[in-house]
Amino acid sequence: MERCIPPKTDEEKAREYADRIAEINSAVSSGKVNLEQARLNIETYKWLAYKLDPDNYGANSKTKSETDLNQMYLEALKQLCD
Repeated sequence: MERCIPPKTDEEKAREYADRIAEINSAVSSGKVNLEQARLNIETYKWLAYKLDPDNYGANSKTKSETDLNQMYLEALKQLCD
């Protein structure tokens, strides 16, 4: 009997593309992959990840660390003004 595997969400697929980009970068660093071919693959995976999950992989996406740094900066400014 075959096991039913649920389909992957767009976010999961986008994460897989991001992981592939990391693998390609490692291969380029070790000299195993042609740089121009790697660049084309990376751009393709970046576009696919963006289309599937623009909140995390879009041009305006923010990481938690960026948000936290902004909040820390604002708090520091408030303390200086008090």
